[in-house]
Amino acid sequence: MPGPRKISKNDIVSQKICAKCCHITIKMFEFRKTSMKNDSYLKEECSAYLKNNNVKIPNTNITIRNEGKIVKPEQSVKRAEQKQERDNKSYKVHPSVRALFKTYPQIKLPTTCVKSNIAPVVCLEMDGVENYFRSRQLDFNYHTKLALRSDKKVATKRTSAPTKPKRPNVQSDNSEIKPVKAVIRKSESQPIKITFKFNIKNNESELKSESADSRIEQKNDLVPEKISSNKKKKTSKNR
Repeated sequence: MPGPRKISKNDIVSQKICAKCCHITIKMFEFRKTSMKNDSYLKEECSAYLKNNNVKIPNTNITIRNEGKIVKPEQSVKRAEQKQERDNKSYKVHPSVRALFKTYPQIKLPTTCVKSNIAPVVCLEMDGVENYFRSRQLDFNYHTKLALRSDKKVATKRTSAPTKPKRPNVQSDNSEIKPVKAVIRKSESQPIKITFKFNIKNNESELKSESADSRIEQKNDLVPEKISSNKKKKTSKNR
């Protein structure tokens, strides 16, 4: 029988590792060797002491025995009924769960998920999409138009400014509406006048609206006094 193997610093494995690791492994090997010697020595001393003093150690070996129990038929029937009652419970299934079972009939879900909505939902913060486009310096309107060409609808926030509604083009059977013409006239002495003309075939109508007068009354008595004072100044200079 070959003797116990030893670990030395000249081995190939000890040369490939660092010096600290090699020192630790050698110390561990020596500790293990001394502990095994002490264990065998203590066992021999213990057995000799027990033989000399006639001391018997109780049997600590554990034995396992298979003992079958007889169950009455009434108890077995009751247990089977209880199991059936537990299994036959009805649950309200959410429509999202039904759709999932149609696509994946062999899927297994816990009963807690049956009543809840398991459809995929994405939670976003307010201005989350706008901030994403701003951080990457992308045009928000351009990309949304490309993605929603078929629907022609863009999701907006409640706080966003409302867009102006388009004017409906109502057409009768015998008449056609032409675009509105607006004429604005301004003068210093007269108030502003705005006239709107609607030219409709077979029917002509004109709508005129005038704003209220906002004239500033001027005193006629002060004007000649100013003129006369200016004339007196000129005559005094000429003299």
